[in-house]
Amino acid sequence: MNRGTLLMLDEHRPELRDIAAFLRKENYDIQNFDRSNDIIKSFQKWDVDLVILPLDLSIQKALKLCYTIKSSSFSADTFVIFVSRHKSEDCVLAAFEAGADDFMYLPINRRLLVQKIQAILRRRRSYTQQAS
Repeated sequence: MNRGTLLMLDEHRPELRDIAAFLRKENYDIQNFDRSNDIIKSFQKWDVDLVILPLDLSIQKALKLCYTIKSSSFSADTFVIFVSRHKSEDCVLAAFEAGADDFMYLPINRRLLVQKIQAILRRRRSYTQQAS
Protein backbone atom coordinates (compact mmCIF):
# COMPACT_ATOMS: atom_id res chain seq x y z
CA MET A 1 0.00 0.00 0.00
CA ASN A 2 1.31 3.45 -0.97
CA ARG A 3 1.84 5.48 2.19
CA GLY A 4 2.24 8.80 0.37
CA THR A 5 3.67 10.51 -2.70
CA LEU A 6 7.01 12.19 -2.16
CA LEU A 7 9.24 14.15 -4.50
CA MET A 8 12.96 14.57 -3.97
CA LEU A 9 15.48 16.83 -5.64
CA ASP A 10 18.59 14.69 -5.44
CA GLU A 11 21.00 16.57 -7.75
CA HIS A 12 22.79 13.26 -8.49
CA ARG A 13 23.82 12.84 -4.85
CA PRO A 14 24.28 9.21 -3.78
CA GLU A 15 23.24 9.82 -0.15
CA LEU A 16 19.90 11.25 -1.27
CA ARG A 17 19.35 8.45 -3.73
CA ASP A 18 19.99 5.99 -0.88
CA ILE A 19 17.33 7.77 1.19
CA ALA A 20 14.90 7.52 -1.74
CA ALA A 21 15.58 3.80 -2.10
CA PHE A 22 14.97 3.33 1.62
CA LEU A 23 11.68 5.23 1.45
CA ARG A 24 10.54 3.10 -1.49
CA LYS A 25 11.13 0.01 0.65
CA GLU A 26 8.94 1.68 3.29
CA ASN A 27 6.14 1.81 0.64
CA TYR A 28 6.34 5.50 -0.23
CA ASP A 29 5.88 6.48 -3.85
CA ILE A 30 8.98 8.62 -4.29
CA GLN A 31 10.06 10.35 -7.47
CA ASN A 32 13.62 11.63 -7.84
CA PHE A 33 14.43 14.72 -9.85
CA ASP A 34 17.70 16.29 -10.92
CA ARG A 35 16.21 19.69 -11.75
CA SER A 36 13.88 21.94 -9.80
CA ASN A 37 11.76 22.77 -12.87
CA ASP A 38 10.84 19.10 -13.18
CA ILE A 39 9.52 19.10 -9.62
CA ILE A 40 7.16 21.99 -10.35
CA LYS A 41 5.88 20.26 -13.50
CA SER A 42 5.25 17.05 -11.55
CA PHE A 43 2.44 18.68 -9.56
CA GLN A 44 0.36 18.35 -12.74
CA LYS A 45 0.85 14.56 -12.72
CA TRP A 46 0.61 13.57 -9.05
CA ASP A 47 -1.12 14.51 -5.84
CA VAL A 48 2.09 15.33 -3.99
CA ASP A 49 2.20 15.01 -0.21
CA LEU A 50 5.77 16.00 0.54
CA VAL A 51 8.89 17.38 -1.13
CA ILE A 52 12.40 16.72 0.18
CA LEU A 53 14.96 19.32 -0.87
CA PRO A 54 18.72 19.42 -0.31
CA LEU A 55 20.11 22.73 0.89
CA ASP A 56 23.80 22.10 0.25
CA LEU A 57 24.73 22.64 -3.38
CA SER A 58 22.58 25.55 -4.51
CA ILE A 59 21.05 27.20 -1.49
CA GLN A 60 19.33 30.06 -3.32
CA LYS A 61 17.80 27.71 -5.89
CA ALA A 62 16.47 25.40 -3.17
CA LEU A 63 15.02 28.30 -1.18
CA LYS A 64 13.37 29.72 -4.30
CA LEU A 65 11.90 26.30 -5.14
CA CYS A 66 10.47 25.96 -1.63
CA TYR A 67 8.96 29.44 -1.83
CA THR A 68 7.44 28.63 -5.24
CA ILE A 69 5.91 25.40 -3.92
CA LYS A 70 4.46 27.06 -0.82
CA SER A 71 3.10 30.12 -2.62
CA SER A 72 1.51 28.38 -5.63
CA SER A 73 -2.19 27.58 -5.49
CA PHE A 74 -1.60 24.07 -6.90
CA SER A 75 0.94 23.09 -4.25
CA ALA A 76 0.52 25.35 -1.22
CA ASP A 77 -0.69 22.46 0.95
CA THR A 78 2.37 20.35 0.11
CA PHE A 79 4.85 19.95 2.94
CA VAL A 80 8.58 20.56 2.45
CA ILE A 81 11.50 19.07 4.37
CA PHE A 82 14.99 20.43 3.80
CA VAL A 83 18.01 18.21 4.33
CA SER A 84 21.47 19.65 4.68
CA ARG A 85 24.97 19.26 6.02
CA HIS A 86 24.99 22.99 6.85
CA LYS A 87 24.86 23.43 10.61
CA SER A 88 24.54 27.21 10.61
CA GLU A 89 21.53 28.77 12.24
CA ASP A 90 21.23 31.20 9.30
CA CYS A 91 20.80 28.30 6.89
CA VAL A 92 18.05 26.73 9.00
CA LEU A 93 16.30 30.08 9.47
CA ALA A 94 16.44 30.77 5.72
CA ALA A 95 14.79 27.39 5.06
CA PHE A 96 11.93 28.13 7.44
CA GLU A 97 11.55 31.68 6.09
CA ALA A 98 11.18 30.19 2.59
CA GLY A 99 8.30 28.04 3.88
CA ALA A 100 9.92 24.79 5.03
CA ASP A 101 7.89 22.59 7.35
CA ASP A 102 10.89 20.75 8.75
CA PHE A 103 14.67 20.58 8.55
CA MET A 104 16.98 17.58 9.02
CA TYR A 105 20.74 17.33 9.07
CA LEU A 106 22.66 14.90 6.90
CA PRO A 107 23.46 12.12 7.42
CA ILE A 108 19.80 11.29 7.98
CA ASN A 109 18.59 9.05 10.74
CA ARG A 110 16.23 6.99 8.58
CA ARG A 111 13.91 5.93 11.39
CA LEU A 112 13.51 9.56 12.45
CA LEU A 113 12.85 10.59 8.85
CA VAL A 114 10.07 8.00 8.51
CA GLN A 115 8.50 9.19 11.78
CA LYS A 116 8.64 12.82 10.64
CA ILE A 117 7.11 11.93 7.27
CA GLN A 118 4.32 9.98 8.98
CA ALA A 119 3.58 12.95 11.27
CA ILE A 120 3.54 15.36 8.34
CA LEU A 121 1.26 13.12 6.31
CA ARG A 122 -1.15 12.80 9.24
CA ARG A 123 -1.31 16.61 9.45
CA ARG A 124 -1.77 16.95 5.69
CA ARG A 125 -4.60 14.42 5.66
CA SER A 126 -6.22 16.17 8.62
CA TYR A 127 -6.04 19.53 6.80
CA THR A 128 -7.49 17.95 3.65
CA GLN A 129 -10.40 16.41 5.57
CA GLN A 130 -11.16 19.69 7.36
CA ALA A 131 -11.19 21.56 4.05
CA SER A 132 -13.69 19.12 2.50
